[in-house]
Amino acid sequence: MKNKDRLLRKTALLILSVLLITPVFAQWKLAPNLPPTMSGLTEVVFPAENAAYLCGYEYVYKSNDGGLSWQSILDKGPFANFNNLLFINADTGFVNLYGTIYRTLDGGINWNSISGNHSQALKESDGALYTSYVSNDTTYIIKSTNLGDQ
Repeated sequence: MKNKDRLLRKTALLILSVLLITPVFAQWKLAPNLPPTMSGLTEVVFPAENAAYLCGYEYVYKSNDGGLSWQSILDKGPFANFNNLLFINADTGFVNLYGTIYRTLDGGINWNSISGNHSQALKESDGALYTSYVSNDTTYIIKSTNLGDQ
């Protein structure tokens, strides 16, 4: 009787394990329509339900349909390496290119550089932007409450 109980418990545990693990693996799908020129993808963000942005080598792309199709919205040439992509909503975003932060307020139609020291990634918290930089062996943390305007 003990062997039968043990066998039932092992069987139940095995079935439960399969049921719990299977959905985890079934949730991921390969994105079928990444831009053909997109190499070196570094970041993807989804700031709103259907708005998505990605960056990497050479380009920043935008999708208005949750990633089904993509349009190039920022191109700085063949040696550009975009990183530290941050969007605080569907229209307002930032990306770093070799220490220069570019900002858009209209979903990527127009981009302007923000002046100042920005060697690290921007972070957003409670409507304020934070970043840091090092000068003369001292680390500085800076804050903006106006989206990076001076």
